[in-house]
Amino acid sequence: ITWRHLSFDYHYLAALLSEDSENWSGMQNHAKVGLESGDFRSHMYVILGRAHEKQGHFDQAEAAYEQTLQIAPHSWHAHNGLGIVNKRRGNNETAMVHYERALELSPFSSSVRTNLGALYRSMGNDDRAEGLFRRVLTSEPADKGANNNLANILKARGDLDSAEVYYLKALKSDPTFPQANQNLGDLLMSQKRSSEAADRYIAALEGSPNNSHIYWSLGQALEANANVRSAEAHYREAIRLEPGFPRPYFSLGTMLYSLHRWQETIELFGKFKTLWKGDSKFVEFADKRIKASQDWIARMDKK
Repeated sequence: ITWRHLSFDYHYLAALLSEDSENWSGMQNHAKVGLESGDFRSHMYVILGRAHEKQGHFDQAEAAYEQTLQIAPHSWHAHNGLGIVNKRRGNNETAMVHYERALELSPFSSSVRTNLGALYRSMGNDDRAEGLFRRVLTSEPADKGANNNLANILKARGDLDSAEVYYLKALKSDPTFPQANQNLGDLLMSQKRSSEAADRYIAALEGSPNNSHIYWSLGQALEANANVRSAEAHYREAIRLEPGFPRPYFSLGTMLYSLHRWQETIELFGKFKTLWKGDSKFVEFADKRIKASQDWIARMDKK
């Protein structure tokens, strides 16, 4: 039994270290192996649930959190995790029940209040969400999640100066916080401050190096700075990381059209059309660029 305890503790620590480095598959593996030694800490199921949740394995995450509650019915971590899973699935009312139960068990948990605020915002109740974020910041002014989320609300209202202040507060706590860096980068791009935005996207990639959306955003900032070669490289990296993400195909196709690279333009916009599910005006734009590129190729062939 002593050996089993030692094995459990080793994998418990290794799982926590994997979480710190956002190695979700490693976190999952260590949690599973540790649990084979025994249920020495119910929180190991929370760790397993979080690893599954971060990878989008919502059924497995839910099962792990439910197992936690079988062993430790008063685990606020498990209720918080079930709130996250249900929110990601769109089950907002069920998520609300779990977040409120988590707050009953841990009334001063800033993470639960921040998650509940994010839920209210997704339900269109910005006022209530803002109240929760500001309540968190009253007791924990450096909380990066609350600062970032409050900044998002302010940005949506058009109060860009205040939003920038709160993003910077979030980044003072964690300079590589990907969400705050990306959100601030987007704000700076909207103000045509593309050089500063590029710096923020680069910082975001330090915290989330495989995020295709950040690579696409950085590509846009670099293109705005006339750094075409580097912009192309980042658009292509976004495509490599997530081939089903349509926006970098559109952005790269638009840029290559301006560079008279007609055949590549046709291929990129063609792929974009197969992936895009949004506003039809973008498909119409793609069709015009494809037709124009084909016309240019035909003219070149005649010469």
